[in-house]
Amino acid sequence: MSRAERPETIAAARPRDDVPEPPDLRRLRRRIDALDRRIVALLNERAALAVAVGRAKRAAGWAAIRDLERERSWRNLFSAYPLVR
Repeated sequence: MSRAERPETIAAARPRDDVPEPPDLRRLRRRIDALDRRIVALLNERAALAVAVGRAKRAAGWAAIRDLERERSWRNLFSAYPLVR
């Protein structure tokens, strides 16, 4: 069981059931939810394009399906934008 799944961690997320969620917290969570939906939609769009690229490569007779340099560049993109802590 991960730390996030432990009952004490889950219980700490909300102090008590009778305490309403503050409006500013609700707004922030809604923004996160909207952003999550956009991220998933963009990842799905990227995956569909990657499939189309693979088909185009096969149609052109290319033997190499993967472009390791492009994959490396894509991974490096994440290190250029570190996570906010």
